[in-house]
Amino acid sequence: MDQSKRHRRVLRTTFTKSAKELEDFLSAPEGKARLISVSLGILKQKYDDLRRIDSDIYQSLLESDGSEAELLAEMDGSEVYIRKFTDLNAQAEDLLQKPRGELDEEVNSVASESNVGGRSDGRYEVRLPWLEGHPALPSNYYMAKRRLDNTMKKIIKDGYFEAYDQVFKDWLTDNIIEEVLEDQVNKSAHYLRPVIKPNSTTTKIRPVFDASAREKDNPSLNQCLEKGVNLIELIPAILLRFRQQRLGVISDISKAFLQISIHSEDRDFLRFLWCDKENNLKVFRHRRVVFGITSSPFLLGASLEYHQNL
Repeated sequence: MDQSKRHRRVLRTTFTKSAKELEDFLSAPEGKARLISVSLGILKQKYDDLRRIDSDIYQSLLESDGSEAELLAEMDGSEVYIRKFTDLNAQAEDLLQKPRGELDEEVNSVASESNVGGRSDGRYEVRLPWLEGHPALPSNYYMAKRRLDNTMKKIIKDGYFEAYDQVFKDWLTDNIIEEVLEDQVNKSAHYLRPVIKPNSTTTKIRPVFDASAREKDNPSLNQCLEKGVNLIELIPAILLRFRQQRLGVISDISKAFLQISIHSEDRDFLRFLWCDKENNLKVFRHRRVVFGITSSPFLLGASLEYHQNL
């Protein structure tokens, strides 16, 4: 029985975490019907597991002539979780019976309907989700230049320069980045620092950009942006749905972040510096969603959520 009680403590902890997540979704439910449905399904599974082990422990107490006080304590302990689940289940079921309607305002604010199928390349286009009243984001050109000098020394020493340089050449050809024209270089802008990340399991070289770097008494780009809600699918729910049918199909979006365009008005906040093999300093800016920005997972998730509900 001691082992069963230890297992129950673990189950109660995970149940409480799942209940808190569902409560958070229910506190601001607009446009989150799918998230609430997935979260409720996970909570139900954990509740069923918890009820089974509660029943086993209670039955063991009966068979071992447990005292009345022990039996009452078991019932009281279980009732806390029964009430919590019953309350959350009722709230969620009531909400899920209502028409889903449009995506919530947060998703609509970054997924621009006017660009769906309207751009020459057919891509979704998003705005950066700026925090309301965020502090002014300064130009950090000189900090970016110092950091680039250090980065160049390291990648040349480690033998990664040509691979990184080729990635940026390919990005330029594919319109993932664009070179800043000479007459625009002095325009107010913010610079990101390329971060070395050569050991990705899916991509040999994947440039990531540091949007959390900041100078003293000034904010970073990430401090000026909303992180956004977590729209990434929960793994347990995926596994459960995967087992519902006889055959399962999976797919992957190649370089998913780079499939979504950034609005032109936000691109100067996504500049970065690079040196070519002749050591000429180049100024580029991103045209697509960037690895390293705090809101990028949300921008991708919001675009997917928007697309599947068209």
